[in-house]
Amino acid sequence: MKNTRRLLHLAALFLVWNEPDSHGATKQPDVARDLAQTIASLFSITVQNFFVASRWDRPGTANVVEFRSLIPFKVWDQENLIRVDIPFRTASELGPGLSDVRFFDLIMFKTDTAIWGVGPVFNLGINRGPGTDSLQAGPAATFISKAIPSLSIGLLNQNFFSDQVAFSALQPILSLDLNKKWTIGLGELPIVYNWKKSTFAVFSVGLQLGVLVDLAKQPVRFFVNPQYNTRSNSQLYQWTIALGMTLPLSLPTTLPTTLPTTLPTTLPTTLPSSAD
Repeated sequence: MKNTRRLLHLAALFLVWNEPDSHGATKQPDVARDLAQTIASLFSITVQNFFVASRWDRPGTANVVEFRSLIPFKVWDQENLIRVDIPFRTASELGPGLSDVRFFDLIMFKTDTAIWGVGPVFNLGINRGPGTDSLQAGPAATFISKAIPSLSIGLLNQNFFSDQVAFSALQPILSLDLNKKWTIGLGELPIVYNWKKSTFAVFSVGLQLGVLVDLAKQPVRFFVNPQYNTRSNSQLYQWTIALGMTLPLSLPTTLPTTLPTTLPTTLPTTLPSSAD
């Protein structure tokens, strides 16, 4: 009996979580602009392929496919944003396999012209042998100004620390709307500072061009982002070309904090047309 009640509670939570959002992503007025942002209020899935065409101080190429999910939600009326990055090596000296997984949860604040957020960030590293840290954590923060129409400018800062590792990753944010479909900006330009060695390990420059198209009434953003790493560090990439696509999805932005005290004996076979 207890197990049955637990299953009913889980089913009720699942139904509440999956109710269609009356403010779904496809109804956003600036979908192209939001999908071009590293920090956005849209629930979205991004798949991008990073092809390392050349490296510093050594021959060879590499390829990584990355899956990213942006999940905005509210807890006790406070906006949060979770981002999860899952990279998978398809061509590398290490062979195919999962690479380091990163995720953060930012508490977000908004005004009419800016957004900012703070929260923890984690890096779950792959097993690199005994004596090597596989977990790093630290604070993350972001600020984006939208005071100028059609222009977003800001910075995303992530910091990772452990007994053996201390580095900060900075990502400048710059995106310009050319029209309702096309955007141009810096894209994902990693700037990494190694605190242990007191030097920049990665300093990239590049440009991203993106376009929003409709595929079977589903908006999809395609983008290309060539990058050049100016730091001549051994084993690090030199030229990288990123190709990807981002799909906005619909998800309730408010999570239930409590479950109903009584549950129906039968679950509904249809969902309501809009969230409460």
